[in-house]
Amino acid sequence: MAVIVPYFGEKLPGGTHNAYHREIITLIDQYTAAALHIEALFQLYKEAVELQRSLTRKVSASSYTTDIVKGNELCDLWIRTFIAVQKAYIIAPVGSDTRKHAEALKPIAQAYDGIHRQEQSKQTTETQSMLEKIRSNDTIQAAITALGLDIVISSLEEENERLEENIRLRNREEAERKILFGDNTATKQRAVVNDLYKQIVERVNAYAIVEPTEAIENFIVHVTATAEYYANIAARDNKANKPNLSPETKPNPDESKEEDKTDEEEPNDGGSPGVV
Repeated sequence: MAVIVPYFGEKLPGGTHNAYHREIITLIDQYTAAALHIEALFQLYKEAVELQRSLTRKVSASSYTTDIVKGNELCDLWIRTFIAVQKAYIIAPVGSDTRKHAEALKPIAQAYDGIHRQEQSKQTTETQSMLEKIRSNDTIQAAITALGLDIVISSLEEENERLEENIRLRNREEAERKILFGDNTATKQRAVVNDLYKQIVERVNAYAIVEPTEAIENFIVHVTATAEYYANIAARDNKANKPNLSPETKPNPDESKEEDKTDEEEPNDGGSPGVV
């Protein structure tokens, strides 16, 4: 009686490994878990494969990461623009209005020079502090307007608020993911799926030997064909060694006993034992 040679998808990428097991689930549904004697195991297996699928789809980086990176770059540019303009105008002739306005901005420019190199959350906090100092001082505000920096400050304010919000949303998303999945990962769940599939194969193989049915035999053929397909993918794309997945033939215990009994009762062609 042929039995399944288990294939666990070695060297298959996470998504492909999950696709392989979802195909196995389809085959089990086709032949029914009851006919294969794996009802309880099948439910656990399905749940494990679905969780693996969710974990595989989960992007390691937050969906807000791109927005945060972009927003951080914009804030950096506006901060550097403000600092650069102040430094450019500070060399204006002494006594000129331009020099006077640049002098008014010098304390803030010096205090906050380099904040664009800070960690994102610290940068947004310090940027907000700088903006508050600018907005709360009439002399500084007048200097900002006189040097044509209103658009720079308003743009920085807008981008900084957006960056802060995206950081909050990213942290909230990560917390929700932690609640949903805990410390589980696609790699850990892959091992769980493989272990449950191993148990399914062992149980189906046991029944294939002692109580073979057409459903079990056909299931073995289809499982083997599916495993062959994915093993070819692993060998082609990931240099995996192609295993021999041809169904192994195991003797039926009852048939083995009958053969042994026949051998014991077979008469000696040379006559009675011991006669020459």
